[in-house]
Amino acid sequence: MLWVLLTGPIVGRAQPGGDAELKAWVDAQLSEAYAHHQAGRYAEAIAGYRRVHARSPEPRFLLNIGIAYAEMGGQCVQMVDAFQRFERACSACAEKEQGLRRWEALRPRCVAKVMVTSEPPGAVVEVDGERLGAAPQQTQLLAGEHVVMARLEGHAPHQQTVRIEDAEARTLTLALKPAAPPEAKAPSAPEPPPAVAAASGSAMTAGGGSDVWAWTAVGVGVVGVAVGVTFTALAFQAADDAEQATRRVDAADAIDRRDQATTLQWIGYGVGVAGLATAATLWWLDAGDEPVAWRPFVGPAGLGLSARF
Repeated sequence: MLWVLLTGPIVGRAQPGGDAELKAWVDAQLSEAYAHHQAGRYAEAIAGYRRVHARSPEPRFLLNIGIAYAEMGGQCVQMVDAFQRFERACSACAEKEQGLRRWEALRPRCVAKVMVTSEPPGAVVEVDGERLGAAPQQTQLLAGEHVVMARLEGHAPHQQTVRIEDAEARTLTLALKPAAPPEAKAPSAPEPPPAVAAASGSAMTAGGGSDVWAWTAVGVGVVGVAVGVTFTALAFQAADDAEQATRRVDAADAIDRRDQATTLQWIGYGVGVAGLATAATLWWLDAGDEPVAWRPFVGPAGLGLSARF
Protein backbone atom coordinates (compact mmCIF):
# COMPACT_ATOMS: atom_id res chain seq x y z
CA MET A 1 0.00 0.00 0.00
CA LEU A 2 1.22 3.47 -0.91
CA TRP A 3 1.25 6.27 1.67
CA VAL A 4 2.20 9.95 1.40
CA LEU A 5 3.74 12.38 3.89
CA LEU A 6 4.94 15.91 3.27
CA THR A 7 8.47 14.57 3.56
CA GLY A 8 10.02 11.20 2.82
CA PRO A 9 9.63 8.91 -0.17
CA ILE A 10 6.50 7.38 -1.63
CA VAL A 11 6.81 3.81 -0.40
CA GLY A 12 5.66 0.75 -2.31
CA ARG A 13 6.68 -2.67 -3.39
CA ALA A 14 7.31 -4.12 -6.84
CA GLN A 15 4.25 -4.50 -9.05
CA PRO A 16 2.66 -7.97 -8.77
CA GLY A 17 3.10 -10.52 -11.54
CA GLY A 18 5.94 -10.79 -14.00
CA ASP A 19 9.41 -12.13 -13.29
CA ALA A 20 9.56 -13.36 -9.70
CA GLU A 21 13.33 -12.99 -9.55
CA LEU A 22 13.14 -9.39 -10.79
CA LYS A 23 10.32 -8.64 -8.34
CA ALA A 24 12.41 -9.93 -5.42
CA TRP A 25 15.40 -7.87 -6.55
CA VAL A 26 13.28 -4.71 -6.88
CA ASP A 27 11.79 -5.16 -3.41
CA ALA A 28 15.24 -5.62 -1.87
CA GLN A 29 16.67 -2.57 -3.65
CA LEU A 30 13.67 -0.43 -2.68
CA SER A 31 13.92 -1.42 0.97
CA GLU A 32 17.57 -0.39 0.97
CA ALA A 33 16.85 2.88 -0.86
CA TYR A 34 13.98 3.75 1.53
CA ALA A 35 16.25 3.15 4.50
CA HIS A 36 18.91 5.50 3.08
CA HIS A 37 16.23 8.11 2.28
CA GLN A 38 14.71 8.10 5.77
CA ALA A 39 18.15 8.26 7.35
CA GLY A 40 19.02 11.37 5.29
CA ARG A 41 21.55 9.61 3.08
CA TYR A 42 20.02 11.13 -0.03
CA ALA A 43 22.84 10.42 -2.48
CA GLU A 44 22.71 6.69 -1.66
CA ALA A 45 18.90 6.72 -1.86
CA ILE A 46 18.96 8.42 -5.27
CA ALA A 47 21.48 5.89 -6.56
CA GLY A 48 19.21 3.06 -5.39
CA TYR A 49 16.11 4.58 -6.99
CA ARG A 50 18.03 4.99 -10.26
CA ARG A 51 19.14 1.35 -10.24
CA VAL A 52 15.55 0.19 -9.72
CA HIS A 53 14.18 2.52 -12.37
CA ALA A 54 16.75 1.30 -14.91
CA ARG A 55 15.38 -2.26 -14.61
CA SER A 56 11.75 -1.47 -13.76
CA PRO A 57 10.90 1.95 -15.28
CA GLU A 58 7.91 2.91 -13.14
CA PRO A 59 7.08 6.66 -12.74
CA ARG A 60 7.03 6.50 -8.91
CA PHE A 61 10.79 5.90 -8.82
CA LEU A 62 11.33 9.19 -10.70
CA LEU A 63 9.06 10.85 -8.17
CA ASN A 64 11.16 9.55 -5.26
CA ILE A 65 14.32 10.78 -7.01
CA GLY A 66 12.82 14.27 -7.23
CA ILE A 67 11.76 14.19 -3.55
CA ALA A 68 15.23 13.08 -2.47
CA TYR A 69 16.87 15.91 -4.43
CA ALA A 70 14.45 18.41 -2.84
CA GLU A 71 15.26 17.21 0.68
CA MET A 72 18.98 17.17 -0.07
CA GLY A 73 18.82 20.91 -0.87
CA GLY A 74 20.84 22.90 -3.40
CA GLN A 75 19.85 20.50 -6.21
CA CYS A 76 17.10 22.47 -7.93
CA VAL A 77 18.09 21.58 -11.51
CA GLN A 78 18.15 17.84 -10.73
CA MET A 79 14.91 18.04 -8.74
CA VAL A 80 13.04 19.85 -11.51
CA ASP A 81 14.34 17.41 -14.11
CA ALA A 82 13.15 14.41 -12.08
CA PHE A 83 9.65 15.86 -11.46
CA GLN A 84 9.24 16.86 -15.10
CA ARG A 85 10.23 13.36 -16.21
CA PHE A 86 7.67 11.98 -13.75
CA GLU A 87 4.93 14.19 -15.24
CA ARG A 88 5.74 13.01 -18.75
CA ALA A 89 5.84 9.32 -17.73
CA CYS A 90 2.80 9.38 -15.44
CA SER A 91 -0.10 10.30 -17.71
CA ALA A 92 -2.47 8.00 -15.81
CA CYS A 93 -0.39 6.19 -13.20
CA ALA A 94 -1.64 5.45 -9.66
CA GLU A 95 0.77 7.96 -8.10
CA LYS A 96 -0.20 10.90 -10.35
CA GLU A 97 -2.32 12.84 -7.83
CA GLN A 98 0.14 12.29 -4.99
CA GLY A 99 3.07 13.21 -7.21
CA LEU A 100 1.49 16.43 -8.46
CA ARG A 101 0.72 17.50 -4.89
CA ARG A 102 4.37 16.94 -3.93
CA TRP A 103 5.51 18.82 -7.03
CA GLU A 104 3.28 21.83 -6.35
CA ALA A 105 4.53 21.95 -2.74
CA LEU A 106 8.22 21.71 -3.68
CA ARG A 107 8.21 23.76 -6.91
CA PRO A 108 8.44 27.24 -5.26
CA ARG A 109 11.83 26.25 -3.80
CA CYS A 110 13.34 26.35 -7.28
CA VAL A 111 11.61 29.34 -8.91
CA ALA A 112 13.77 32.46 -9.25
CA LYS A 113 12.56 36.01 -9.82
CA VAL A 114 14.55 37.44 -12.72
CA MET A 115 14.57 41.10 -13.76
CA VAL A 116 15.45 41.44 -17.44
CA THR A 117 16.78 44.82 -18.58
CA SER A 118 18.30 45.94 -21.84
CA GLU A 119 20.95 48.40 -22.93
CA PRO A 120 19.69 50.56 -24.63
CA PRO A 121 16.40 50.38 -22.70
CA GLY A 122 13.10 49.45 -24.29
CA ALA A 123 14.08 46.29 -26.15
CA VAL A 124 11.33 43.69 -26.60
CA VAL A 125 12.10 40.70 -24.37
CA GLU A 126 11.28 37.06 -25.13
CA VAL A 127 11.89 34.11 -22.80
CA ASP A 128 11.82 30.60 -24.28
CA GLY A 129 10.00 32.00 -27.31
CA GLU A 130 7.28 33.77 -25.26
CA ARG A 131 7.04 37.56 -25.67
CA LEU A 132 7.05 39.44 -22.36
CA GLY A 133 7.14 43.06 -23.58
CA ALA A 134 9.51 46.02 -23.48
CA ALA A 135 12.39 45.91 -21.00
CA PRO A 136 12.64 46.10 -18.06
CA GLN A 137 10.53 42.99 -17.43
CA GLN A 138 10.35 40.79 -14.34
CA THR A 139 9.58 37.10 -14.76
CA GLN A 140 9.77 33.89 -12.76
CA LEU A 141 11.96 31.12 -14.13
CA LEU A 142 12.08 27.53 -12.97
CA ALA A 143 15.48 25.99 -12.36
CA GLY A 144 17.16 24.87 -15.55
CA GLU A 145 18.26 26.53 -18.79
CA HIS A 146 16.23 29.27 -20.48
CA VAL A 147 16.79 31.22 -23.69
CA VAL A 148 16.32 34.99 -23.33
CA MET A 149 16.11 37.17 -26.45
CA ALA A 150 16.03 40.97 -26.84
CA ARG A 151 15.12 42.86 -30.02
CA LEU A 152 15.31 46.60 -30.70
CA GLU A 153 14.92 48.47 -33.96
CA GLY A 154 18.25 49.56 -35.39
CA HIS A 155 20.14 46.97 -33.32
CA ALA A 156 21.21 43.39 -33.84
CA PRO A 157 19.11 40.88 -31.80
CA HIS A 158 20.81 39.62 -28.65
CA GLN A 159 20.25 36.07 -27.37
CA GLN A 160 21.57 34.61 -24.14
CA THR A 161 21.14 31.24 -22.44
CA VAL A 162 20.55 31.55 -18.70
CA ARG A 163 20.93 28.68 -16.21
CA ILE A 164 18.87 29.00 -13.02
CA GLU A 165 20.33 26.97 -10.16
CA ASP A 166 18.14 28.07 -7.24
CA ALA A 167 15.43 30.53 -6.17
CA GLU A 168 17.78 33.46 -5.66
CA ALA A 169 16.56 36.68 -7.33
CA ARG A 170 18.79 38.12 -10.00
CA THR A 171 19.01 40.80 -12.69
CA LEU A 172 19.92 40.02 -16.30
CA THR A 173 21.03 42.83 -18.60
CA LEU A 174 21.13 42.25 -22.36
CA ALA A 175 23.43 44.63 -24.24
CA LEU A 176 22.44 45.15 -27.88
CA LYS A 177 24.87 46.34 -30.54
CA PRO A 178 23.87 48.72 -33.34
CA ALA A 179 23.03 46.87 -36.52
CA ALA A 180 25.70 46.98 -39.22
CA PRO A 181 24.79 49.29 -42.12
CA PRO A 182 23.84 47.49 -45.31
CA GLU A 183 26.74 46.95 -47.68
CA ALA A 184 26.74 49.25 -50.68
CA LYS A 185 26.33 47.39 -53.91
CA ALA A 186 29.12 47.83 -56.45
CA PRO A 187 27.93 49.48 -59.68
CA SER A 188 27.24 46.90 -62.32
CA ALA A 189 29.37 46.96 -65.45
CA PRO A 190 27.60 48.18 -68.59
CA GLU A 191 26.43 45.46 -70.91
CA PRO A 192 28.59 45.00 -74.01
CA PRO A 193 27.07 45.97 -77.36
CA PRO A 194 25.50 43.13 -79.32
CA ALA A 195 27.96 41.12 -81.36
CA VAL A 196 28.01 41.40 -85.14
CA ALA A 197 27.94 38.02 -86.83
CA ALA A 198 29.76 37.24 -90.07
CA ALA A 199 29.06 34.31 -92.39
CA SER A 200 31.36 33.06 -95.21
CA GLY A 201 33.30 36.29 -95.29
CA SER A 202 30.26 38.55 -95.89
CA ALA A 203 28.85 40.74 -93.12
CA MET A 204 25.24 39.83 -92.49
CA THR A 205 23.73 42.11 -89.84
CA ALA A 206 20.24 43.26 -89.09
CA GLY A 207 19.34 45.97 -86.56
CA GLY A 208 20.40 44.77 -83.12
CA GLY A 209 22.52 41.83 -84.38
CA SER A 210 22.23 38.31 -85.65
CA ASP A 211 19.73 35.92 -84.23
CA VAL A 212 20.48 32.29 -83.57
CA TRP A 213 17.28 31.20 -85.26
CA ALA A 214 18.02 33.32 -88.32
CA TRP A 215 21.47 31.75 -88.65
CA THR A 216 19.92 28.31 -88.22
CA ALA A 217 17.57 29.10 -91.08
CA VAL A 218 20.56 30.27 -93.17
CA GLY A 219 22.26 26.94 -92.50
CA VAL A 220 19.17 25.03 -93.59
CA GLY A 221 18.91 27.19 -96.69
CA VAL A 222 22.54 26.69 -97.67
CA VAL A 223 22.21 22.92 -97.27
CA GLY A 224 19.04 22.93 -99.33
CA VAL A 225 20.71 24.90 -102.14
CA ALA A 226 23.71 22.56 -102.05
CA VAL A 227 21.39 19.56 -102.37
CA GLY A 228 19.62 21.22 -105.27
CA VAL A 229 22.88 21.97 -107.08
CA THR A 230 24.09 18.40 -106.55
CA PHE A 231 20.96 16.82 -108.00
CA THR A 232 20.93 19.35 -110.86
CA ALA A 233 24.35 18.04 -111.88
CA LEU A 234 23.09 14.44 -111.55
CA ALA A 235 20.04 15.25 -113.69
CA PHE A 236 22.23 16.68 -116.48
CA GLN A 237 24.47 13.62 -116.29
CA ALA A 238 21.48 11.29 -116.52
CA ALA A 239 20.12 13.22 -119.51
CA ASP A 240 23.48 12.84 -121.31
CA ASP A 241 23.47 9.12 -120.52
CA ALA A 242 19.99 8.78 -122.02
CA GLU A 243 21.05 10.49 -125.28
CA GLN A 244 24.16 8.33 -125.61
CA ALA A 245 22.49 5.02 -124.70
CA THR A 246 22.46 2.44 -127.50
CA ARG A 247 19.91 0.18 -125.94
CA ARG A 248 16.36 1.06 -125.06
CA VAL A 249 16.70 -0.42 -121.57
CA ASP A 250 19.74 1.73 -120.76
CA ALA A 251 17.98 4.82 -122.12
CA ALA A 252 14.91 4.15 -119.98
CA ASP A 253 17.05 3.66 -116.87
CA ALA A 254 18.88 6.93 -117.54
CA ILE A 255 15.60 8.78 -118.01
CA ASP A 256 14.32 7.43 -114.67
CA ARG A 257 17.48 8.65 -112.91
CA ARG A 258 17.11 12.04 -114.60
CA ASP A 259 13.50 12.38 -113.44
CA GLN A 260 14.37 11.40 -109.86
CA ALA A 261 17.32 13.80 -109.78
CA THR A 262 15.14 16.60 -111.19
CA THR A 263 12.51 16.03 -108.48
CA LEU A 264 15.13 16.04 -105.72
CA GLN A 265 16.86 19.13 -107.11
CA TRP A 266 13.65 21.16 -106.86
CA ILE A 267 13.00 19.87 -103.38
CA GLY A 268 16.51 20.99 -102.42
CA TYR A 269 16.02 24.41 -104.01
CA GLY A 270 12.64 24.72 -102.30
CA VAL A 271 14.14 23.98 -98.88
CA GLY A 272 17.00 26.37 -99.61
CA VAL A 273 14.74 29.22 -100.66
CA ALA A 274 12.45 28.64 -97.64
CA GLY A 275 15.39 28.65 -95.23
CA LEU A 276 16.97 31.78 -96.67
CA ALA A 277 13.62 33.55 -96.84
CA THR A 278 12.95 32.66 -93.18
CA ALA A 279 16.35 34.05 -92.17
CA ALA A 280 15.69 37.24 -94.13
CA THR A 281 12.31 37.63 -92.42
CA LEU A 282 13.80 37.15 -88.94
CA TRP A 283 16.53 39.71 -89.63
CA TRP A 284 14.00 42.14 -91.03
CA LEU A 285 11.87 41.83 -87.90
CA ASP A 286 14.96 42.42 -85.75
CA ALA A 287 16.27 45.31 -87.82
CA GLY A 288 14.26 48.07 -86.10
CA ASP A 289 14.20 51.33 -88.02
CA GLU A 290 16.71 50.21 -90.63
CA PRO A 291 15.50 46.88 -92.03
CA VAL A 292 17.60 44.88 -94.42
CA ALA A 293 15.82 43.68 -97.56
CA TRP A 294 16.82 40.15 -98.46
CA ARG A 295 15.74 38.64 -101.77
CA PRO A 296 16.51 35.26 -103.29
CA PHE A 297 17.51 35.10 -106.96
CA VAL A 298 18.53 32.56 -109.59
CA GLY A 299 21.59 33.57 -111.57
CA PRO A 300 24.01 31.95 -114.01
CA ALA A 301 25.85 30.32 -111.08
CA GLY A 302 22.61 29.01 -109.47
CA LEU A 303 20.42 30.19 -106.59
CA GLY A 304 21.60 33.16 -104.47
CA LEU A 305 20.51 35.75 -101.90
CA SER A 306 20.74 39.53 -102.35
CA ALA A 307 20.43 42.25 -99.73
CA ARG A 308 19.39 45.89 -100.10
CA PHE A 309 20.37 48.36 -97.31
